[in-house]
Amino acid sequence: MITGVCLNPSFDKTVEVDALALGEVNRIRSVRVDMGGKGVNVAVVARRLGLDALCIGCMGEQGAQHFTRLMDAEGLPHRFLTVPGAVRTNLKVVSRDGKGVTELNEPGAPLSGKAMEDFFALAKEEAARSEYVVLTGSLPPGCPDNTYGELIRAMGGTRCILDAGGPVLRLGVEAGPFLLKPNLAELEQALGAQLRTLRAIRDAALIFLRKRASHVVVSMGAMGAMYVSEARTLTITPWDRTLLRPISKAIMASDVGITPIDDGSTIRLNFPAPTEERRKQLAKEVSKLGEDAKVAVRNIRREAMDKAKAMKKAGELTEDSQKTMEEDVQKLTDKYIKNIDAAVEEKQKEIMSV
Repeated sequence: MITGVCLNPSFDKTVEVDALALGEVNRIRSVRVDMGGKGVNVAVVARRLGLDALCIGCMGEQGAQHFTRLMDAEGLPHRFLTVPGAVRTNLKVVSRDGKGVTELNEPGAPLSGKAMEDFFALAKEEAARSEYVVLTGSLPPGCPDNTYGELIRAMGGTRCILDAGGPVLRLGVEAGPFLLKPNLAELEQALGAQLRTLRAIRDAALIFLRKRASHVVVSMGAMGAMYVSEARTLTITPWDRTLLRPISKAIMASDVGITPIDDGSTIRLNFPAPTEERRKQLAKEVSKLGEDAKVAVRNIRREAMDKAKAMKKAGELTEDSQKTMEEDVQKLTDKYIKNIDAAVEEKQKEIMSV
C-alpha cells in the first residue's frame, strides 16, 4: 500500500478571468473547487492507477466535513485528525489572455505539540501496513523544518519518499529516506546555488546520496526527470520521447565527455571512475577555487578597511571606533578564510578517496 502524508490539506479554488488586472475589479468567468494538498494528490493518483492507497494527515475542524465528503466521493481511504482552525483555501487565478496562473496560498491550521504527538502515533501505525510512505507538501504553522525527518525516523524501516525543498529537504535527507524527489527549483533552493548543467544537477543529487538517501529523482519540467541511484550512473527520462534524440545530441556536443545510451525511453550516462591522475587534477582545481575564494574575501576586507579610513578622515568615526571596526573586519576575514580552507581540505579528501 502507498500512504500519502498530508499535514496541510487545502481546498484548491480555481477561478478564470479574461485578463487579470491588478488593483482593479476582475470579473470571474468560471469557478472550480477541488480538494488539494500534495499528499492527497499522490494518494488520489495512486488510487486511480489501481493501487492500494491511503491518505493520512491533520486538518482544521472548519471545512473538515466537506473535505471528507470529497475524499469519500473519490473513493479514497483516509485517516485524518482534526485540529482547531479551518482547512485552508488556496486560490488560483487563471488569466485567459495567456499571462499564466497566479496563486495565493493560505498557511493552514496550526498544529500544536499534542496534535503532532497524536499524528506521529497514527503515522507509525499506518507505516507498519504500508510498502511506501510519501511525505510531501508544505508544513503548516507549528511544524519545525525537521518534521518530515523525524517522521521518517519514527516510521522505522518503511520505505519513505520525500518530496520537499529548502531546509525541509536538507534536514529530511539526514533521516535516510528511500527516495528524494525534489524538482530542480527545490534542489537549487536546498543548496543555495543555481544548477545549469546536467553535470551540476547530477553532482547536486550525489550530495544527497552521500547524506543517506538511497535514490534521487529530480523533476525538470518539460525536460523530464533525472534519476541518480549511485555515484557513476545517471538516468534521464523525458516526458516527451521525441526529445530523446535532441537531448542525446546536446550531451554529445557538450563537455561532459560521456557517450549517452538511448534505449528508446530513457537516456543513461555511465561515468567511469576517475583515474589517479584525474583525481589529482581535480584536487588541484579545487585548491585553485579555494584560493580564488580567499582572494575575494581579502578584497572585501580591503574595501572595508578603506571605508573605515575614509569614515575616520571624514570625521564619522573616532580613532578608537576605526580600530574596533578594523579588528571586527579582520576577525570575520580570518573566520571565512578558515572555513574555505576546511571546505577545500574536505573536498580534496573526498576526491582522492577510492
